[in-house]
Amino acid sequence: MDIRGAVDAAVPTNIIAAKAAEVRANKVNWQSYLQGQMISAEDCEFIKKFEIAGSEDKQAVLTKEGHQCAKTFLNLMAHISKEQTVQYILTLIDDTLQVKTLCGSVCSLY
Repeated sequence: MDIRGAVDAAVPTNIIAAKAAEVRANKVNWQSYLQGQMISAEDCEFIKKFEIAGSEDKQAVLTKEGHQCAKTFLNLMAHISKEQTVQYILTLIDDTLQVKTLCGSVCSLY
């Protein structure tokens, strides 16, 4: 692949992909939500662990803790209303569902 191909591969191809990349870049301070009692310690611990995991590690986490993943995503969506954070959570969910092997395990649990 030449340099142009490498650049083209790294550039989002549409507005949605560009927005998702922008949202992913803005990390959430989960500790502040925990301190404000907007999320539980269990959800805070899980989401922090989940967001730093690589794709292979995410598969392992979902295999072992898929029920907790679904529960945490639902709890976060139910208790957080800040637009930027909701977008981040939805992007995490979308990223999770994009991986076919992960989709079945999470979707079948809830």
